[in-house]
Amino acid sequence: MDTTLTLLGQDLLATKYYHTAVTAVLFYDVSLTLDDEIAYIWKTSKTYSMYLYMINRYFACASAIIVNFAYFFPPFGFGTDPKRRCRHNLSNPHDAPRICNVWSEQIP
Repeated sequence: MDTTLTLLGQDLLATKYYHTAVTAVLFYDVSLTLDDEIAYIWKTSKTYSMYLYMINRYFACASAIIVNFAYFFPPFGFGTDPKRRCRHNLSNPHDAPRICNVWSEQIP
């Protein structure tokens, strides 16, 4: 069981790094096309499609920032009490002491 939990922890860490890399690529893409966007979108008349474009483009950026904060700063995700955070993530309360010990979060 310990190797399974270790692999789970490694997968979670890899997911965090993957999401951070994808966020960097997203912001790189936005910075590459910002000049064209200013010329062709921002300086045109305000239409329904322009607003949809802006929401579609910048909602992804905002959500990527929020998800990165939740990944790397857990108090933003589940509160400041690590015991509560650990209980919240478990579907089977009998597994709590074993799983939470892996992340150094012990439940009495």
